[in-house]
Amino acid sequence: MRIFNGEVENFKVLQHSTASDQENIRTFLTHHSIVYVASGSIYLMDNDSELLIREGELCLFSPGVYFSSELTCNNKYSMFALFFNQWTAQCILRLPGITDILNEQCKLTSCKEIHIIPKENIFHNFFDSIQLYHKLKKEVKDEMIPIKFAELIYILLDSPHKQTVLSFLSEAAMNDKIMQ
Repeated sequence: MRIFNGEVENFKVLQHSTASDQENIRTFLTHHSIVYVASGSIYLMDNDSELLIREGELCLFSPGVYFSSELTCNNKYSMFALFFNQWTAQCILRLPGITDILNEQCKLTSCKEIHIIPKENIFHNFFDSIQLYHKLKKEVKDEMIPIKFAELIYILLDSPHKQTVLSFLSEAAMNDKIMQ
């Protein structure tokens, strides 16, 4: 059963590495996003706050967040970003076992716009395996990346951050805050 639409607007993966020690990112997030810092660290600045995401940490972003990143101390970094919309979140919540987990939860909490999940070895292993896909043909990548994304969700739901992840996915599924 194929659960993810192959259209670009429903699911995107970005692997980004700095090419120089002067490279910065400035962006307005229009999709729910999961960002993993594979190496180095990213210093994010939002209107009201400053945030440092270190190597190995995973970050959940709600849409509507504007941030810029700046390299500090000439540190280079590498990251993966997974972007998805309301339709994809609804499909994720219908995956086998996830509905049961969702029904077990008494009450979902509201999710912060930005939430950092601390470093865990399983994240490193997971994103190392995704990195191998860049050499595959596009058609194979298009099939494998959504499967790996579902695997990441299962990994996160089997962690101490289950409640945060469920709230994040539920918000994405119920409240399509994607800016056009």
